[in-house]
Amino acid sequence: MVKLLLSKEERSIIDIFDPGKSEYQLPETLPVDFIIDNRLCFSLYNKVGAELESKYDPEDLERIRRKAKSMGFSVNELRKVAKAFEENGINYVVQFKALLTQCDSKDVDIVVEDTQLEKAEEVLESLGYYAPILLYKDHYVKSKGSDETVIIDPDTEDFYKTFCLYFLDDKKTSVFDTKRKINGVYMLSPEVYLALYTSKMIYKRRIFLGTLLFMAYLLENCHDINYLEKYVKKAWFTPLLHWIYVLNIIYKNLYGKDIDSPLIAIAEKKHSESRILGFLAKIVTKKIKLPFYSRFLLFYWGTHKLLHVRHLYKIKEVVVNTMARAFPICEYIKVALCARKKNLLISFSGIDGTGKTTHITKLVNRFKGMMIPAQYGRGLWSPTISYPLMAVLYLVKGWRRKDYHKSRILRKIWNYIVILDFLYIYLFKIKIHLLVGKTVFCDRYVYDLMATLMHDGLYNERASKLLLKLFPQPDLAFMLDIPEDVSDLRKDDTQGWLDERKVDENAPEYLKIMRENFMGISESLDIPIIDATKEIDEIHEELFNKTLETYKNKGVNKKGE
Repeated sequence: MVKLLLSKEERSIIDIFDPGKSEYQLPETLPVDFIIDNRLCFSLYNKVGAELESKYDPEDLERIRRKAKSMGFSVNELRKVAKAFEENGINYVVQFKALLTQCDSKDVDIVVEDTQLEKAEEVLESLGYYAPILLYKDHYVKSKGSDETVIIDPDTEDFYKTFCLYFLDDKKTSVFDTKRKINGVYMLSPEVYLALYTSKMIYKRRIFLGTLLFMAYLLENCHDINYLEKYVKKAWFTPLLHWIYVLNIIYKNLYGKDIDSPLIAIAEKKHSESRILGFLAKIVTKKIKLPFYSRFLLFYWGTHKLLHVRHLYKIKEVVVNTMARAFPICEYIKVALCARKKNLLISFSGIDGTGKTTHITKLVNRFKGMMIPAQYGRGLWSPTISYPLMAVLYLVKGWRRKDYHKSRILRKIWNYIVILDFLYIYLFKIKIHLLVGKTVFCDRYVYDLMATLMHDGLYNERASKLLLKLFPQPDLAFMLDIPEDVSDLRKDDTQGWLDERKVDENAPEYLKIMRENFMGISESLDIPIIDATKEIDEIHEELFNKTLETYKNKGVNKKGE
């Protein structure tokens, strides 16, 4: 008996996509992770967007809305790219689930003729696309605003014959043979799409609900039922039907009926003839959780591929590929090693209320959406190694940090002590992310520590020079600036923070001193000052464009230098 591992809230979301139901009920609590993990953001917003906005808190919807908006941008961009390709005489065909069933997709796959790939890449670059990192050199990215990103992956048909068409008879078929125009874009026919996407789906390792609904769409619209028998190599016909059979089991247990396709009956008949396949299907679908994942099926497909490799030199490639898909740690290492060639350290400094955290969060999300590994790093000083000394000073002298300037010894050594604290912060909150190839957007850095030391009367010029030498200079440093009265209005908890630390100073006075310190540091270290009183979207675009330009140009002139 099949057991569905679904919560009540997840069941409610699944029912929204039930083709046999006209009524549905949104759950009291929105299962955000389930919706995102199953690639349903775009389709859910298109179905019940108004109801979502009226029922749930905007913060709960933010991640779903951002993905849905990005997918809408991708659909619009795809139409522009398709038009540009046609105007330049490029023969193409698109694979993009969102255009057919509105389920989320990470990128747009475009197949072009073997001799036209370079021209297609030139057209993409003319439309404002670029390749983000070396590992994904075939991926072209375009971003507009913090929530709108599209990734396009142009490849040749020859590439697909090597990696996706290995079970189709390439002497009989081509991806261009049966293409059709849908909404102004040339797409694969459902028959070809079904065969190609089954292979791609397997190597994604997990079957999302969005993917399942997309496969059901392809099966229901696959009118040439003889296509698979005609073009799929005999050795691969049974495994392909096996996957269709497994998909139908999941679909039937979710929606209470079979997928409406004649291929389901063919797949069931094939399984009735094979005890092994029937037993395997029963085992892997005994417990169904979405996204669906099965190592058994993955190894079954990989083993079948290995047994039907004709050339010995390809055996190693198949083995490595299969193992990498089952245990992807090697793939992650490859990504990290490649990304490290382009990763950046970007610091943001300034008094409270300048929007540092807001801008960093937006930039991290935007870079991640562009397939650039990114990380929020918090470089705010906090006592770690110095904590025991601070405890002793408090117990013996009753001193807090605001009192340390009273001691001539502490004025000389405290700057050196906090360097050890910051070393801990740098290694575990910043450096560790740089090592795995992420671009780190750092909320406060050594400049903020220096400004605080100046305010507390504990600044030591020699120690600060050591601080700047010991820690790497950021690839980009931004000093966000606003008048102290604006800061006090935006960030009304500054006075509470000062009172909590027993600092005998009012907020405007504290902010004025800190602002002067930051301006002095900016001038001495030539850090660009960003006027944070401007519109937040205007500032964000300025920060994004400067960061992206630095990222694209990193290492370009290294040999020349």
